[in-house]
Amino acid sequence: MANTVELHAAWRWDCDECGLENFVRGIHLEDEHLTQRQQNILGEAEWWVVYPAEVECKNCKSGYVVTQGLKDITDTENDDG
Repeated sequence: MANTVELHAAWRWDCDECGLENFVRGIHLEDEHLTQRQQNILGEAEWWVVYPAEVECKNCKSGYVVTQGLKDITDTENDDG
């Protein structure tokens, strides 16, 4: 019998500086990490995987701000709609 492994959600991105393909694990959130408003927006799921806010290239160490992630969720907290 073959050994087993657990898969983890990850995001792929390319470094603009050196061109290296990088991978970073997604951030696993459960309901206890979210506000009630965020839980209402996200629906019935018990957990979510989101992008990190920043990443760093494993090769050249260039850092980048990620344009996706919790921003879209947290921005709705002050939304009247």
